[in-house]
Amino acid sequence: SRGLGDVYKRQDAANVCADGAEAFSSRRGIDARVDDIDYIDRDGEGYRIEGRLESGQGFNCGVRNNELTYIQFEDRVAFR
Repeated sequence: SRGLGDVYKRQDAANVCADGAEAFSSRRGIDARVDDIDYIDRDGEGYRIEGRLESGQGFNCGVRNNELTYIQFEDRVAFR
């Protein structure tokens, strides 16, 4: 079973990813909020997160040590 510390680490990783998705969308002139985080799982030393913006556009990202390592919107890598 997962400890409470892992739950908080997953939540922190999801927040880093959501903030990154919203910030990148804003820089592109799109006022898009994250609608949902659909998936969070360990990926090596970090986390892989998948979610959806209110517009329906899907994204996924990687977070390690509470830092965004990449974010991808649908089939396009936006930040690495």
